Amino acid sequence: MYKDVVKGVARSTSIVMLQYIVTWGASFAAMMFIPRYLGPVEYGRLYLGLSIVSLFRVFVEYGGNYLVAKEVSRNPERTAQIVVDAVAFRLILAMLAFGGVLLTAWDGGYPAETNLILVIIGLGLFGHGAVATLHAMLQGREHLEYSSAGSLANSLFGNLFSVVVVFVWRSTWMIAAIGVTASALQLVVMCAYARRFIPVLPRVRWSDAWRQVRDGVPYFLFAVFSVIYYRIDTIMLSKMTPEAVVGWYGAAYKLFEAMNFFPFIFSAAVYPVLSRLWQEEEDLHRRTAQKSLEFVLLLGIPLSIGLIVFARLPVEILYGMEGYAPAVVLFQILAGGIVFLFVDMILGTLLLASDRQRSQSYLALASIPVNIGLNLVLIPWYQKTMGNGAIGAAIATGVTEIFIMVVMIRLMPKGVMKGFRLSVVYKSAAAGGIMTAVVWSLSRAGAPAAASITAAVCVYCSMIMLLRTLEPAEIKAVQMVLTPDGIRSVFRAMLHGRDESGKTSS
Repeated sequence: MYKDVVKGVARSTSIVMLQYIVTWGASFAAMMFIPRYLGPVEYGRLYLGLSIVSLFRVFVEYGGNYLVAKEVSRNPERTAQIVVDAVAFRLILAMLAFGGVLLTAWDGGYPAETNLILVIIGLGLFGHGAVATLHAMLQGREHLEYSSAGSLANSLFGNLFSVVVVFVWRSTWMIAAIGVTASALQLVVMCAYARRFIPVLPRVRWSDAWRQVRDGVPYFLFAVFSVIYYRIDTIMLSKMTPEAVVGWYGAAYKLFEAMNFFPFIFSAAVYPVLSRLWQEEEDLHRRTAQKSLEFVLLLGIPLSIGLIVFARLPVEILYGMEGYAPAVVLFQILAGGIVFLFVDMILGTLLLASDRQRSQSYLALASIPVNIGLNLVLIPWYQKTMGNGAIGAAIATGVTEIFIMVVMIRLMPKGVMKGFRLSVVYKSAAAGGIMTAVVWSLSRAGAPAAASITAAVCVYCSMIMLLRTLEPAEIKAVQMVLTPDGIRSVFRAMLHGRDESGKTSS
């Protein structure tokens, strides 16, 4: 049974990983041009608009992937009714959220172009509720390959045409419009795939929709509080520092978010499995939860170290040092908290899958004053002393993640962490330390960055194997994904919706 769980999670993770590699390639190309050609001021306006609308987007999602995915994973025969009811009330919420965006644009005191960006991005709220619902449905049915197809369409279209606009017009509001159009394309693609699970649309049952609203309150509060403490720093920066500082922070934060792809992908794959096992198999649920945490630790520790050491490289390649040199130290600070964020994402997924969403929402609420308080002190201090208040915002983000991690560990369901291998933490930290020493020695010797990065990966992986950090079954699971047959099965799943045996998935 556990072998089947590992195989399913590994397959889902590898499918979305492949999608992310393609979308990251498209995003990488766009990031090489958009911030560089717009400059920190214009890019700061675009990033501010995205951040503000994300505060309202959480209302449209209402429970996001968690509520619908859990309902579908536990009641697959009710998939169509769950989706229709969810989309119906999310459309109503989209109207209210768009009204909030208009009010912000009218009364926020922002430049006219920023207000135009807000309105354009806000229009995308009407389709976002349906996209979020369909993604959650596919996640609950453990068919993320279809959701990945929609994300691919969005990324390829949006990034390609954004680069064209930057070269031809250098128009920030047109980039925002392209983003909304790309989201609409994503919705069309996902609707096409959703017909495999929803051949006929039932009528909306408003009583069931209202039940979803009631049951979704803890998830909604968790999402609201989370997006506030993740995005409030940008808004505070816009009020307390020059626009260029917001651009520096936006550039660094974009890189920081891009590095979170693995726990995001892995959480999406493992969440419906943990939700189902929580009601069916207690021992298997505990083992799956612990292994998930071990894997993100193994990846998060070297990634944090490597990004701190090589922070200048992505900033220089993507943005250019002429306008974005201050973003290097911001990225280093944010990178130091990546391992804590990795752990937090898995712990949060575990709490939500274990029906601890109420506790999770309380924690997210408690994190807001922690984050805001730190920002209120650190932003003006670093702006005054170093001319870069974003340093304070980056530090506040890392400290908040540590606070969340400590509290979530205490909130874990009884017995879930029993038998957790602390040796994984020690051994991965030791391997990371040796990797750091090797990279430092190579840098002192003047080795090229590419050689240092290659050596770092080889040293860390070798030390993990020498220290016998992984169990034999875990090594086989990794090999299963990385073999040619495993890679071919991933491509088949994405292109044809087939499982490893070649049968049509349902």
